[in-house]
Amino acid sequence: MQSIEVELGDFSLRRRSLLVSHVAADLPRGLEPGEQVLLHDRVRGYFSAHVADLDFTAGDTVYRVAIRRGLTDDQALERMRGTFAPTGGRITRTDLVDLLGQLRGTVAAAPAPVPATATRRSGVK
Repeated sequence: MQSIEVELGDFSLRRRSLLVSHVAADLPRGLEPGEQVLLHDRVRGYFSAHVADLDFTAGDTVYRVAIRRGLTDDQALERMRGTFAPTGGRITRTDLVDLLGQLRGTVAAAPAPVPATATRRSGVK
């Protein structure tokens, strides 16, 4: 799993999204849409994420990375080693926490429901 050094601000964490320059991050290879990545901020720690979108410019590739959830150092190490995948088809606690993180991001991005308006009956029969 690709680990990316970043500086996460409050806005990025609230929006659960971050733009990452391929050149500035000095990535060894291109990332694919949907690819799972590990973000590391020196102050805030590790976060699971995935590549949600990408754009090409003349000299760079810019990735929009969707931030999922914070990870402990041990969880991040498991992901870097590739040992976090469930074995034998079993769902692990990490899988469930990832799913909850995904849902939280989806709910936060979903538009607020539109309140129903009261309708008045007309006197027409």
